[in-house]
Amino acid sequence: MRGVRDEGDCFVRLADAMAGFIRGALEGQPYITTLFPQAKERGFIREKARGQMKMTPDF
Repeated sequence: MRGVRDEGDCFVRLADAMAGFIRGALEGQPYITTLFPQAKERGFIREKARGQMKMTPDF
């Protein structure tokens, strides 16, 4: 059996990047607070009940 590192899975890396992006927006990081509304407006992210976010594919 061979171990797999999380960094090797593209979906894990994508989820980690999105989590960091959303966390930055919630913390009010200046460079993200301008990008976050644009991502929501373009449909990359949409808000769900109770403030949970969901990524939507653009294809």
